[in-house]
Amino acid sequence: MVIEPPTHRYRYKKLETERTIRLVTILPGSISDDIHLEIQHRHLDHEAPAYEALSYVWGVSDSCGEVFISNVAVDVTPNLFDALRCLRYGDKSRIMWIDAIAIKQEDLAEKSTQLPLMRFIYPRAAATVVYVGDADEDTAWAFN
Repeated sequence: MVIEPPTHRYRYKKLETERTIRLVTILPGSISDDIHLEIQHRHLDHEAPAYEALSYVWGVSDSCGEVFISNVAVDVTPNLFDALRCLRYGDKSRIMWIDAIAIKQEDLAEKSTQLPLMRFIYPRAAATVVYVGDADEDTAWAFN
């Protein structure tokens, strides 16, 4: 598969209803590959594909990592970049709800309708994945 370089910034499509959410498909790749994502809209009250919800610390936003949504560059926080890099599968796609990507962060009206839906999004997820950061010398001790 040939992936062309990005040519413009990603533009979110408007959500159809107040109970529509965006699910993020993390495309497969190795840890050193660029991170490629796709977005699909799903209504909370209708059958949606099995998905996982990601919980992580946003961290500082003064520096960022770059991911590609439908081949368009998008900046994400370093913590989210690391989470996506570590959580993506090498051989198959992974569908997740990821707040920083699923919600158009600069759209206050959308945020005001999407944030209350989190109480439905997390329980409907097949699992909630908690990303606490990359392992370091204290990781084994913390999990004992």
